[in-house]
Amino acid sequence: MIHQRLSLVALLLYGASAFAQNEIKRPLTIQEAITLGTQNSKSIQVSKLKIESAEAKQDNAINPFLPNLSVTAAYTRISTNIDPYKISIPGVFTTELNPVIPNQFYNRASVQQTLFAGLRNIYNLKAAKEMLEASKIDTKKEEDELKLIVIQQYYNYCKSLSSQKIIDENTKTMDSRLKDIQNFNTVGMALQNDVLKAQLAKSSLDVTKLEMENVTAIVNYNLNILLGIDEKTTLAPNLSELEKSNAIPNPRDIESATASRAEYKSALLKINAGNYLVKSAKSAYYPTLAGGFNFYYNNPNQRVFPQQAKFKDTWDAGLTLNWNLSSLYTARAGIKDAKINTKLNEMMTAQLQDGIKTEAFTALKNYQLNIKKIELADKTVQQAKENQRIMKNRFTGEVSVFSDLLDADAQVFQAELNLINAKCDAQVAYYKYLKAIGQLN
Repeated sequence: MIHQRLSLVALLLYGASAFAQNEIKRPLTIQEAITLGTQNSKSIQVSKLKIESAEAKQDNAINPFLPNLSVTAAYTRISTNIDPYKISIPGVFTTELNPVIPNQFYNRASVQQTLFAGLRNIYNLKAAKEMLEASKIDTKKEEDELKLIVIQQYYNYCKSLSSQKIIDENTKTMDSRLKDIQNFNTVGMALQNDVLKAQLAKSSLDVTKLEMENVTAIVNYNLNILLGIDEKTTLAPNLSELEKSNAIPNPRDIESATASRAEYKSALLKINAGNYLVKSAKSAYYPTLAGGFNFYYNNPNQRVFPQQAKFKDTWDAGLTLNWNLSSLYTARAGIKDAKINTKLNEMMTAQLQDGIKTEAFTALKNYQLNIKKIELADKTVQQAKENQRIMKNRFTGEVSVFSDLLDADAQVFQAELNLINAKCDAQVAYYKYLKAIGQLN
């Protein structure tokens, strides 16, 4: 029997140890969260692939500047059933004008280079470079949006953990209230209805605690996924960050917000790229000039007469001028389309500029509002605690009823929750303001 009990204890200890080993606890600051989120984000990886795609397009735009090199080698076996044509002078000479050479070898090395194409290639390359820079800046925009998501999730987790602590403290207070009222009821100093009220308040608080624990677990799991770490990790954020004082925003930053935003910089680059594409489309009005060089090593060589069954090297070089006159009227549609796209980009950029100003102004006002909410919430907590102290003394002195004390406890509980929410919301609002003015670093 003793042996069985020892085995059971050992099994329980082993199970507790295994559970503790599976549970991972990790301290986490806001800066660490942002770093992890940026490193492991799939959206950032997609943006980097877009940069690589833009680099490939730039490389492709360089290709027309490079010479076109080609090598051709061919072998042909022809029939020998044709009699060669002969010229003969009796006693002097006899020659064949078209000797039968059944083995034909054709070898050619060629170099072709476009010398002028209406500057089309230059403008296409410049447009590709502008789009590459825009892609790099778009990645910065994606990073800023991701950082803000991480910040919101981080402070949501801080909010749920802090709320959980407040609930735990109020649960202890409610346990004490219930114990006191039960003792008062035992000696006839309180009604059974007061005991029921305390039990009801305790049950309601227990339900709130369960709900908050569930919310905390969900936010913790989602934050783990967002940061790319083990889903079983229990994060321990630095709650003292809720008390830090942020720099006082300067309203003048709103004036320079547009120029600092990544999406605005990207939009300007795309407008520049569009202007280059318009010029590229206009290049269709101009002729093209190309130069070429060919080297031949043939057997027989067609330039040798009469032909001989041996290899002979020859070469040629020249310039080619081509002007497609129909493009003088057919290119208009392409040019018009390029101009319309550029105009659309300009209008969208103007709309973006207005949106950035609105966003920055709204973010500033929201942050200022949340700072005032913290001040009011802090004052409300102090007032609620003073009211709780007075109600407790009044109830002890049998001047007020027990429900007044419970109401005072509930007011303290709600005031403390409002203060935590205000602090978390203020931190998020501050970072939203930094993002709005393009300074979320």
